[in-house]
Amino acid sequence: MNTQDIVYVNKKLYGLCQDIITGCELSSLSEEIIAQLFSAAYKLTLPVKTEALIKKLSADIDFFPHPIESATALCVYIENSKPQVYYDCTRRPSVFTILHETREIMEMLLKEYCRYTTYAARSNKERRCEQFAAAVLMPANDFIYQVINTGCNVTNISKHYSVSYTAVCIRANELLGYEFRISDNKSGRLLNMSNGFAQANKTGETKEAVAGKNRIHILIPGG
Repeated sequence: MNTQDIVYVNKKLYGLCQDIITGCELSSLSEEIIAQLFSAAYKLTLPVKTEALIKKLSADIDFFPHPIESATALCVYIENSKPQVYYDCTRRPSVFTILHETREIMEMLLKEYCRYTTYAARSNKERRCEQFAAAVLMPANDFIYQVINTGCNVTNISKHYSVSYTAVCIRANELLGYEFRISDNKSGRLLNMSNGFAQANKTGETKEAVAGKNRIHILIPGG
């Protein structure tokens, strides 16, 4: 399908999806690559803020507050129409949520553009949308630099990217294999734990960072 046939969809978003599918091998179509192309197309700067992101995307996507009961946000796309994102009107949408819904719309456009090609929708859509959002907010090379530069100081990295402590820990796990757990400072009650932390904590160095009310334990893989 040619972008000239699209009446309502802004050509930047649709053109980006065309570039992604024609410029990359399907086997290497990672969320890291898609995030890099997306950030370059919209000239995003760090840290990515909700209001600035919505403003940049507003030519491509309509955003509406809505009394959503079962989700924080949802996206709607009808062929040859402008995509829409509805977010919970009772709270300010997070930048992560906006990116997640945008990635879902991109998947719809990719499938539409590649209707007559070998492209097929891949599994684990929700997980891929999360990976995309994290990659846009915390680009891999910059994130690794921040980890090295701060000594994996979760608090400082969180402030640098304006994201949650948990988001930093998950990104560190994905990119560097760091295992983490988050526990309450007062009670020691476990709030979150990455898979394998308890079993793996004998093989490497354990670092501890106090972040707000919670204590974050990060396992640095040995070797």
